[in-house]
Amino acid sequence: MFELLHRIETTTITIGVICSIYMVFACSNNPTQPANDSPVITSLIANPVAVAVTGQSAIVCKANDPNGDALTYAWTVSSGSTAGSGDSVTWNAPSSIGVFWVKCTVSDNKGALDKDSVGIEVTVPIPTSELVAYYPFNGNANDESGNGNDGLVYGAALIADRFGIAQKAYVFDGTQSKINLGNDSLLNPTSEITISLWVNHAGGGTTNQQVILSKHGQYDTGTQSYDLAWHDSGDPRIDFYVSEDGNHMFGRSSALTLPRQPGWHHIVAVFKSNLNLDICIDGQLSNGSLFYATGDTDVQPTQTIPAHIAVTTTPAIIGSWTVNNANNFKGIVDDVRIYQRALTIDEVRSLYLEAGWTTE
Repeated sequence: MFELLHRIETTTITIGVICSIYMVFACSNNPTQPANDSPVITSLIANPVAVAVTGQSAIVCKANDPNGDALTYAWTVSSGSTAGSGDSVTWNAPSSIGVFWVKCTVSDNKGALDKDSVGIEVTVPIPTSELVAYYPFNGNANDESGNGNDGLVYGAALIADRFGIAQKAYVFDGTQSKINLGNDSLLNPTSEITISLWVNHAGGGTTNQQVILSKHGQYDTGTQSYDLAWHDSGDPRIDFYVSEDGNHMFGRSSALTLPRQPGWHHIVAVFKSNLNLDICIDGQLSNGSLFYATGDTDVQPTQTIPAHIAVTTTPAIIGSWTVNNANNFKGIVDDVRIYQRALTIDEVRSLYLEAGWTTE
């Protein structure tokens, strides 16, 4: 009996040892693999986000890997080309305009990946042909077009521009301040004109019709040429007028209304004989109703675009009408350009996106 029990115990121990050895062998051939987490792109930034045709943008991709794996970066483009490697490349824009996409795919050495894309807008170059006056307000009101129509500052003060750079714009108090640009004939085109500028309206003011830039004297005195104004009655909008006879004004209001709180907006007014009386706001066409004004209150609807702009001796003024400091603008004005031609919408868009600005 003892011998039988001994044999059973020995057999049990032997089986146990064999099972233990098998389990160890099985575990050594089927180790538990740790989970592989995908890399994560934390940012993909293009600088600038808008360039002219054939321009360049620097793109940087920031990513990390939860497992500490080495990362590989692969770049693809919808158009144009890239130069460089790793997490930073330079994108070379194509010769066509539009929005183009650059995609970055980040992968580890175990097959996991993450990807993201950034859009870059390609515009036509900043227009310079037939630019008759340009006021970037680089610490003064000088005309940097080369035509010598320097402004005389009355009460307006230098202030930071839309990029936060000090003394690069002028603020107007809404009561007395203005900048007189003179009455050179270049400031009085007759068949085509484009006015481009940036404004930051402060809210309030002493009048609803606040002039941003005008060559506009008293009604019915033969002294009116054109007028670009911030209309602050009801929902704020932009009004653009031109006069054919120096006495009466053809005008258009913007379709888009503007917020009352302070903020920068790019305003462009375009006139072309018998064809265009247009307003653009922040790079987009915004044409509202046309009207015909024979005075401050006598305003009638019309479908007529005038044939020309009247030639007057009235000086061009930023911030008010010419007469009696009337209808003064309250807020900041910057980067004023006057062209003696009608810009295209693509050119308007390039001015809005100048230096990488966007509010979209």
